[in-house]
Formats: sequence, structure tokens, C-alpha cells
Amino acid sequence: CGPCMEEMPDLVRLQQEYGDKGLAVVALSFDKTKEAHRQGVADLKLNFPSIYADQKSVQDFLQRLGQVS
Repeated sequence: CGPCMEEMPDLVRLQQEYGDKGLAVVALSFDKTKEAHRQGVADLKLNFPSIYADQKSVQDFLQRLGQVS
């Protein structure tokens, strides 16, 4: 989504600045395809893991979490 894309450069900077102090940024991607996810990771030059959340195991995990705000 647009707001997420705007935040990514800040998250990259935070990971770069505080990663050695224990910060671990992890992204969940809800792109429509794996290819779109891979392209987004490459385009944004992410320096932290981004998980393609359309995988059944990830969806099951998120469902067990319940609603998150």
C-alpha cells in the first residue's frame, strides 16, 4: 500500500542504524504475487527480512494472532 511504501526507507534507515543494537525489522508482504514481492524487495533495497504473507503457514499464524491494531 502507499503508506507502507512511504515508510520503507525509514525502516531501512532504522535497521541500518540500530540493527547492531538489537533492532530487528521484519516485514510481512501482502503483494498479489511472489514476483511482485521479490520486485518490491529489490526496488526498495530492503536490509531486513520481508516475508511473502500469502503462504498458507503465514496466513495460519496471522489468523492465530487474532486482530492486531
